[in-house]
Amino acid sequence: MNGTLRQFQRPRDAINFIQSTIRREFSGTEDTLLFVHAQNARRAWSWLANSRITIDSIAFGEEPPQLISLWRGLRIIRVRDSNDHETPEWYARSGAKTGFMKGVSTINDRVFASTYGKPVQFRQARHGGGLDELAWNPAIVELTVAALQPGDDPQAWAAYAHELRQALSHYDSATVLPLPLHLAELVSEYAIALDPLDETDDEE
Repeated sequence: MNGTLRQFQRPRDAINFIQSTIRREFSGTEDTLLFVHAQNARRAWSWLANSRITIDSIAFGEEPPQLISLWRGLRIIRVRDSNDHETPEWYARSGAKTGFMKGVSTINDRVFASTYGKPVQFRQARHGGGLDELAWNPAIVELTVAALQPGDDPQAWAAYAHELRQALSHYDSATVLPLPLHLAELVSEYAIALDPLDETDDEE
C-alpha cells in the first residue's frame, strides 16, 4: 500500500478507503501479505505509528484494535526506510576491518533489520570518502512484522520480505522496498509524470 494514499486530500478519506478495501478484498479465502510503507501511509492510518501499532491486531481510525485472526489469512508487515533519516546507517566489523553485510537481523521479536551489500554501481565506493570520491552510505530497512495469523513464525515472514527486496529478474542489486511496494511506487511515479488528457473540443 503505497502511492495511492497521496491522492486523498484528507486522512479521513484515505482511512475509509483502506478500511473498505481490506474488508472487501481480504475475505479470508487466500493467504495474503499486506506491505505498508510507514512514511507514506501513517499520516492517514494512525495505527502504523510506533505509539499506536499493536501486535496481531488491526485498527482503523479511532476504533479499538481487532484481532487480525478475524481476517483469516491476512498478514501485515510495516516497512520503514531511511527517508527523513528514520533508520540508521549500518556497518559490520570483522576484527579491525569495517565493511558491509547482507541479511536479516533481529531487533526484537517483531522488528527486524533488512540489509544488503553495495549496489553494483557503488562496488568501488567506500564510506566517508572525500569530496572527489564515490561514497555510499548504507541504511537499514526496518521490517515490523505487525500482524500474523496464529502459529506463524515472525522471523520467517521477515526473511520472506527481505528476499522480496532482491526479486527483480532484470536487476541484480536489491531495491530499497520489497517488490510489491517497489512496483507500487513506480506506478505512482509514472502516473504523476503522465500529462493529463487533452479534453479540448476539436469541433467548432
